[in-house]
Amino acid sequence: MQEFLNRVTLQNEARIDLDQNREISYWSQQWAITPKQLYKAVQATGSNCVKEIKEYLRGKGFAL
Repeated sequence: MQEFLNRVTLQNEARIDLDQNREISYWSQQWAITPKQLYKAVQATGSNCVKEIKEYLRGKGFAL
């Protein structure tokens, strides 16, 4: 599993593929948020860009 997550991080460093449950789980765990919070962040930013979502979450008070 860890090997897969390392590949996901390297291959999709800039974007989160919301069609892949493993990526949703990975990023939710990385940022200590729920998948629902991740979806809300994507919806609020209008983007699946890791950098934009991370900035949005920080602005909402999440410690990333």
